[in-house]
Amino acid sequence: VLTLYFLNYLKWDKDLSTAIYHAFSGLCYFTPILGAVIADAWLGKFKTIIYLSIVYVIGHVVKSVGAIPSVGNTDAHIALSMVGLILIALGTGGIKPCVAAFGGDQFEEEHVTGAADSAETPRRPSPQTPPPAPPGGA
Repeated sequence: VLTLYFLNYLKWDKDLSTAIYHAFSGLCYFTPILGAVIADAWLGKFKTIIYLSIVYVIGHVVKSVGAIPSVGNTDAHIALSMVGLILIALGTGGIKPCVAAFGGDQFEEEHVTGAADSAETPRRPSPQTPPPAPPGGA
C-alpha cells in the first residue's frame, strides 16, 4: 500500500517508490537494535514501550496529515510523509525488542529446558507443588 501511495499520490516513479519502501522496511528492522540498547541501558522495557509507542503514534498522525490533499503543496506532502515514516520506524524499533522480551518472560526456568535435557535429567518439583505423601498414608 505504501508503494501505491508513492506511485499514485506523490507521483513518484517505480524505482524511487520501491527504493523508499525498502529503505523504510530496512529501517524498521534496524531500529530494534537501538530500542534494545535504550531499554537495557537506560529506560527499561516498560518506559521504552510507552515513550516509543507515543513516537510511533505521532509518526502515524504526521503521515496521515501528509496524505490530506488540502494540506500544503507536494513538497509538504513529501516532507510530512518522510518524517512520519522515520518516526514510525523509530517507534517500531522501541516496541519490537521489548515485546519479544515480554514473550520470553512468560516462561519459568522449568519450561526453558529442552526435550533432550528433560529425558536425561530428572525434574525437580516446582516450589508450588506440595511434597509427596510418605508411604503408608501417614
